[in-house]
Amino acid sequence: MGAGDTLELMLTMRHVGTMSRFRSQKSHVFISAMLRRFALGLSTLFVPVYLYELGKSLEFIALFFMVVQLTKTLLYLPVVKLISKFGVNHAIAISYLFASLQMMGYFLAKNHDFGMVVALLAAAIADVLYWSAMHIDLARLVESKSMNKNIGLFVFLGMIAGASAPLVGGVAATVLGPEYIFIMGLVVLIIATAVLKGDMFHEPKGEVFRVGKPSRNIIGYSLASWADNLTSTVSTYAWPMYIFLIVGGFDNLGFLMSFGLVLGSIAVLYVKNEADTRPGIFTAGYWARISSFPLRFLAVDPISAVATNTFNEVTSNSFYGIPYGSEYHKNAKHDTLNYVFWVELFGEFGKLCGWVIVLLAALMLDDTQALRYAVLAATIFVPLTWLIKHKNS
Repeated sequence: MGAGDTLELMLTMRHVGTMSRFRSQKSHVFISAMLRRFALGLSTLFVPVYLYELGKSLEFIALFFMVVQLTKTLLYLPVVKLISKFGVNHAIAISYLFASLQMMGYFLAKNHDFGMVVALLAAAIADVLYWSAMHIDLARLVESKSMNKNIGLFVFLGMIAGASAPLVGGVAATVLGPEYIFIMGLVVLIIATAVLKGDMFHEPKGEVFRVGKPSRNIIGYSLASWADNLTSTVSTYAWPMYIFLIVGGFDNLGFLMSFGLVLGSIAVLYVKNEADTRPGIFTAGYWARISSFPLRFLAVDPISAVATNTFNEVTSNSFYGIPYGSEYHKNAKHDTLNYVFWVELFGEFGKLCGWVIVLLAALMLDDTQALRYAVLAATIFVPLTWLIKHKNS
């Protein structure tokens, strides 16, 4: 074997080792994310309802989450700089620590008002750290040619966790009391942190980040993120609160949401294998996403609530969610830190605007109708999500 062959073999072995390590890291990231989704799924769905049951008004709840979102928006620049310096897996692990403090804050909120303050600050820091780092990690670990399949797997694992969590959380909240679902979430977050432990010492870091002027493409993607996060906020928080007021009971809410997520996860299995070769899937999902909001506005009883929620879960997470997430992370492969900073900053502002819609509706209508009309109003902003696919030449 000549020197050239030896060098080629060494480079091949190094490439295989790097790819193997990347696959291992991706597996750990995906499993850890699934555990996080389960932990937060035990409680996040129920937090607005929990606060409502504690006697907080809908206006107070909207203002509370608006403050959370404003805090997150202000945190983005220092957080992205920290991620660029210390690495994404360290940031994800630290986010789990703050998510644990968030759980403790909500647990204490039943008897101590300062628990709300702890939960507010911890939720803001945890969310910014996690999603900024996760988007960077996915862009780094997943190849563009198999992006839909990998994002589909990521979504599927999240939906499996998300489908079981509301059911478990709903039963636990009914049997033990709603405050104990936060203790359960805390335990799962500790396990999620342990899964990531080995990867924290094998990741690139030390990259210097400076905020750059956003390109025309990044501006378009940022507007798409703003609209996607605004509508998702209404869908994730206002809609379950509306269902709760219709069906009553934490267990009924948990079962209804879990039912939709189970069927949605089946659709994800199909779409994740087809979306890379069938670009029309996103078009179908886009129109289904637009129609899901007025359809849910028409839900006025438990049966129609089940039907429209199931339609939303089946279409939004698969036909819309997978291609959208794939485009997001393909775009993130270029100028990754600057891209994530601007797109996620606009996304957090979109979440803030989602709660503004809920607040305005609450000031004009009774609680049930306010939540219902907030869902309808979100329809206006869905068309902007198409910009995630737009590229300027």
